[in-house]
Amino acid sequence: MHSWRWIAAVAIVVVLTACGASPAGSTSTSETESAEPGAATSAVGWDCGDPTKLGQTLHIFSWADYIPEEDDNNLLQEFSEACGVEVTLDTYPSNEDLAAKIRAGNSGYDLIMPSDYMVAILKEEGRLLKLDKALLPNIKNLDPQQMSLYFDPTDEYSLPYQYGMTGIAFDSTKVDPAPDSWSVLFDEARLATYKNQVSMLDDEREGVGAALRLGGYSYNSTSPEELAQAKEALLKQKPLLASYDSENVSNTLASGEIILAHAWNGAASLAKSENPDIEWIVPREGGVIWQDNMAVPGDAPEPYTAQVFMNNLLEARIGARITEFTYYLTPNTAALALLSDEVKQLQFYPTDETRSRLEWIERGGDPALYADVWTEVKGE
Repeated sequence: MHSWRWIAAVAIVVVLTACGASPAGSTSTSETESAEPGAATSAVGWDCGDPTKLGQTLHIFSWADYIPEEDDNNLLQEFSEACGVEVTLDTYPSNEDLAAKIRAGNSGYDLIMPSDYMVAILKEEGRLLKLDKALLPNIKNLDPQQMSLYFDPTDEYSLPYQYGMTGIAFDSTKVDPAPDSWSVLFDEARLATYKNQVSMLDDEREGVGAALRLGGYSYNSTSPEELAQAKEALLKQKPLLASYDSENVSNTLASGEIILAHAWNGAASLAKSENPDIEWIVPREGGVIWQDNMAVPGDAPEPYTAQVFMNNLLEARIGARITEFTYYLTPNTAALALLSDEVKQLQFYPTDETRSRLEWIERGGDPALYADVWTEVKGE
């Protein structure tokens, strides 16, 4: 759901000379367990699978800045060097953009990162490949609480990558009193105080959903009357906003350009790493819990290579490095002990009480209902 370190969506190609492939299972359980906390960047042995089946290319379609590509933490480069695979990464800003590309057919993508409800949609449409669990032994590292969820109850078509929540981020030195309700983003009198310093996610299910929760309704409401109320709230809010932004919110919060934002928890954590005054809350009316997942399109050119790469992403130290980069919550229990104290302190974790106020976005009724509201709001 969730572009992360928020750069413009661009295609990045990593073309490197093949080096010797690591043998399967080269990172043992004892190695992982003996690692010190904060040792997420320790060298890992990449499992390249069967070289006779491994493709020469891997095409990934993901949320922006979701797979580490920093100089000292570049998973794509490392996989390419270890296994001799040319890796191409393209990014998208929303689940709906992802779906449009996959529905068109022959996308050329081998690995995608759909959020929970989009897994359900693409699975129902027959657009996802059933995974070969024999290629994915690192499933053992995944938290059972993040598996067998409503959108893929048998985990046949997807595996968790990162999960998080949607709520409100704010600069605690500039937004007073601290918000506890969605009303801070919709009350015209209060919002006018922060005019042009407020952003909403550019996402139809999240944007319409926040307005629905403001009215006490479900994110998944398909009631025409409730959706009409949500549209009215969004239309009144719009003139007071600086932007609809899903791709740069952490940067604008960190810089102070935005002081109040409809935001995902990881984006807020990332902003807080640059600006310690940033805080994040789940409004009392409730927010979203979501999970982004790894899946393989049914027409993927290199499904074997995609699943080999997926298995590597589930390795403990690699899983920790992913979370050290995204600041979201890892479903990889083996990675938790390897996270640095700095990242743990910046992350916003759900308490049991918070979880009771979180709702999954699900497919229900006609999805065009939300698109229609959003199109009217954005088009005004």
